[in-house]
Amino acid sequence: MAGTRFDLISMADIARLAGQSRATVGKLEVPQSGGFPPERGRGSRGPLYDRAEVTAWLESTNRLDKRPPEVTAMWHLVDQLGAGIKTEDAMPCFLCFWP
Repeated sequence: MAGTRFDLISMADIARLAGQSRATVGKLEVPQSGGFPPERGRGSRGPLYDRAEVTAWLESTNRLDKRPPEVTAMWHLVDQLGAGIKTEDAMPCFLCFWP
């Protein structure tokens, strides 16, 4: 494989592709998970994987998030904005907009 170039991604990137948490994706990496792509490098925050290999594996195991990127971005923003709010505090606000 000399001279092969990879588009390397982290576990956080894989979590975004799968629409899952990093902890859930970390469990996919275990050898028993059936063919998870091999580590292709190492960054300051951990292992790096080839994007094409991971995407192909996610598709073949029906784990690739099928939501449009703008929907994923919107939910990520909602998660960030509501990070410190308890559900019971947010519910009255949501009920105001209920039809």
